[in-house]
Amino acid sequence: MKIVGCDFHPRWQQIAVFDSDTGETNEGKLMNGDGEAERFYGDLSAPSLVGIEACGNSQWFIELLEGLGHEVWIGDAAQIRASYVRKQKTDRRQDLLELLAELDRQVDELDQSVSAAFRMGSRNPKPLTHALGSFR
Repeated sequence: MKIVGCDFHPRWQQIAVFDSDTGETNEGKLMNGDGEAERFYGDLSAPSLVGIEACGNSQWFIELLEGLGHEVWIGDAAQIRASYVRKQKTDRRQDLLELLAELDRQVDELDQSVSAAFRMGSRNPKPLTHALGSFR
């Protein structure tokens, strides 16, 4: 599965991509207005997990990702920032890699919680909600 951390801006987005099968990571900058972002996510194998911070002007982007069959996790920006030790704003690459690591950890926890719930025959959605934490 590919996990994409996206720092979304109205005209562009900074991304970091982690392939959980190979361990490979990449990063890049995509322009939103010229179709580059749409082509990138269209070529990305679905379903992939894309994590972004919540922001008001990203609804079209979320709808695009969901329409392409990708899973979108939306994090609360204040909680994400509060979870990091204070750093210089220029440490962009490290922030994106940390976001990817957190998303990978959340996926593992979600898989374990869902598996445990089905093994126990539970119909209680609490483990799933707890595993998702501040995402969605």
